Amino acid sequence: MRNRGTIVNVGSALAYRSVPLQSVYCGAKAAISGFTDSLRSEIIHDKLDVHLTMVDLPAVNTPQFDWALNKMGRKAKPVAPIFEFLVRLTRRGSCRLSVKPVARTPRS
Repeated sequence: MRNRGTIVNVGSALAYRSVPLQSVYCGAKAAISGFTDSLRSEIIHDKLDVHLTMVDLPAVNTPQFDWALNKMGRKAKPVAPIFEFLVRLTRRGSCRLSVKPVARTPRS
């Protein structure tokens, strides 16, 4: 069925604040932010009954830093604090997201 539904784009705080050794990732997340803004204006222009949002996730514990090619001489790592990210499917087939801290570090 057309003209209804929800689109959830997964972004990152690194779309707004870049960090060393992760330029490609930060650039990709900035592109998702720009794409979401453009898509939103098209949805409004066409008066569609489609909802759009972007979820900016924190640093998530993924194997990305274990398998990604890196020729920089230093291993890239996520910016602390790092969180476990769990996706569960509901009975209706929609996703339920859960973010839990992996380790708590005191803030200075």
